[in-house]
Amino acid sequence: MASAQLEGVLTDVLDDADFIAPTAHGLFATMFYALMRFPDWPARLAAEYGRHHEHPIVDQLLRQYAITRYKSRGLTKSEVDGLGDFLAEVYSRDSGGDRAGVRGRSMILANVRAELKAGRLKALRAAGSDGDLLLEEQVPVD
Repeated sequence: MASAQLEGVLTDVLDDADFIAPTAHGLFATMFYALMRFPDWPARLAAEYGRHHEHPIVDQLLRQYAITRYKSRGLTKSEVDGLGDFLAEVYSRDSGGDRAGVRGRSMILANVRAELKAGRLKALRAAGSDGDLLLEEQVPVD
């Protein structure tokens, strides 16, 4: 019950543009939402990154949290996909994807996605997982 109430409060907070306009408010609320693994939390990370990525702490904290979670076990397929989309966008920009033409951008995105998937597979294998690790869908443990 408390978790459902907390989710409602956090959703309202994250949907309040005035409240999350200050970097610290947006970052704290977003990270708390993600740590609780409330619905569509990877999209909330991406939205916060879009709002405040110019701040070095936001840039590094969200990147590191996203890549660490992406390489961890226990994610649903939709979480893996959401984090993969977010990370691909972020890292493709670092590779000049935001300045490349349509064809160049799609090539950069494809390369970044392949590197991300390879890194996830390597991390999961090192953790002792086997099977089709990139597509496994697990129910999160509360």
